Amino acid sequence: MTQKRREKGKNNSAGNSQTGKLKFTPPLMNREQIKASGEKAADLLNSPIYNLAVNSVVDDLGMEILKSEPHEHNRREWLYGQGSAIGRVNQKLVEFVQMAQQLHMSDIASEETAQQEEDANRGFATME
Repeated sequence: MTQKRREKGKNNSAGNSQTGKLKFTPPLMNREQIKASGEKAADLLNSPIYNLAVNSVVDDLGMEILKSEPHEHNRREWLYGQGSAIGRVNQKLVEFVQMAQQLHMSDIASEETAQQEEDANRGFATME
């Protein structure tokens, strides 16, 4: 493989051929889209059916790992990876919720500051 091809593989946004890891660039979202995504993520995380499905899959993976033969280490690693992927999805949903909550708190703080400034300006205006 030539040096140019190696460099191209390292910079490929679809993945790195040397590590096999995929790269994903999330779409840019405005504040309102982030808040809406956070609300939807919270709804999903609080959904009994979603949690039932996730817990069921994790339980099934655990049982498959326990049923595997000693020589089936590749299969156990693959099953473990599947469980880790579910955990990563849940963590990303939690991050969406946290981002939305931070924006919401920031908006409240900005509104309070604006209100305080407005009140202060009114107070100065009445003193003159």
